[in-house]
Amino acid sequence: MGKIFNLPEYWQKPLIVLITLLIIFFWIFAPSWFSMLSIWQRSDPYAHGFLVAPATLWMIWSRKGLLKTMQPRPSYVGLFLLLGSGFLWLIAVLSKVLV
Repeated sequence: MGKIFNLPEYWQKPLIVLITLLIIFFWIFAPSWFSMLSIWQRSDPYAHGFLVAPATLWMIWSRKGLLKTMQPRPSYVGLFLLLGSGFLWLIAVLSKVLV
């Protein structure tokens, strides 16, 4: 596998998996994302939601040197938290809670 963004070899496969999963999650949860964006557009108390993605990207970019030295590895804790978040999302959708 060739160099991707000049990243170390141990970051390339996890990054591809992460990007693939993000695309899948955005596609699966598209109705929820659009609902969230709609609320952010029409409600001033939630308009700060538009700052979350740029702020997150800036924080990742500003710490890229530190992050590049870390070696990602699987975690069952992360999987448990992801499944728990998905379950909470499902409960919110079934009960029609938009918060």
